[in-house]
Order: sequence, then C-alpha cells, then structure tokens
Amino acid sequence: MTQTLIQAGQWERVEPNIARIEDVDWRGEALSRLAQALIQAGQWERAEAVWRDAEASIVQIEDIDRRERALSDLAQALAQAGQWERAEASIARIENAYRRGEALFRLIDALNKVNKYEQSLAVVQHSWLQATTRFEALNLLQIATPFIVLKPDLGVALVEAFPWVDSFLRR
Repeated sequence: MTQTLIQAGQWERVEPNIARIEDVDWRGEALSRLAQALIQAGQWERAEAVWRDAEASIVQIEDIDRRERALSDLAQALAQAGQWERAEASIARIENAYRRGEALFRLIDALNKVNKYEQSLAVVQHSWLQATTRFEALNLLQIATPFIVLKPDLGVALVEAFPWVDSFLRR
C-alpha cells in the first residue's frame, strides 16, 4: 500500500503508514523510497528530512549484516538521487570491507555515469587512504576498475605500485 501511495504522490498519507512499520529495516527502506520519490517530485527539503529519518532508522538495526545491507541500499538510493556526499557517509558506516567495497563501486559507477570523474577519483583516493589492512586494500582495487577502462596506463601503474603498498601494509 505504501508503494502505491508513493507512486500516487500522496505523501501526507504515506508518512503515517511508514511510521507504523515496526521492523526498522523495512521502515528504513520505505523511507528511502519515499525520499527518492520526493526528490523526483522536486521536494528537496522534505526529502532531506526523510533521508535523515531513514538513516536514523537504519542505524537502529541490531543485526550487523542487515544494517550494513540497509546502509548499502541507502547509499545506492542516495547516489541515484545525486546525494553523493551523503551516499559516501552512509558507506563509511559499513564495517565489512567487502560490502563497503561493493557499495563504493556502485557509488563510483553512479558518479561516472554523470561524468563526475574528478569526484569519483576523490572517492577512490579517500577510500584507499583509509584502508588499514592488506585485505581492505586488495578489496578496494575493484573501485579503480572504471578508471582503468578509461585510462589503461593506470592499470600498469597500479600493478607497479602494488609491491610498495603491500610492503607498507605488512608493517
């Protein structure tokens, strides 16, 4: 019913229905969808408030796997709505390196689709600077693949730099 109301643009009726959803995972997802619909309708301020509610709902999820999946989904919805910084902030809350890498890859893909290459590259650099383990650094190689396709020489440079990175992370 909530999805039908969202599609019909009946925001006033949607929000009380969402508030009654007890499962925080479902509530967070419903709020994310509502915010996306509000953005598409040009209601930015209202969408901002709904995003905040969605984030607050998601961080309450006790099961780590469900919470991180919800954060990843929220980040994807934010990226699709052009809310790049918020998407990156949601991704930063994901503790699992593999899931965080996947979410970053989707964010970078969304940025590249709208030709925001410099911002996309900044996300890659920021992510690599925050890597603290060898596993994280290896996992984050996936987020560079869109750039290797654009500039194949970058792939060669990454291969040549990896021994240095590997030795640095082994310390």
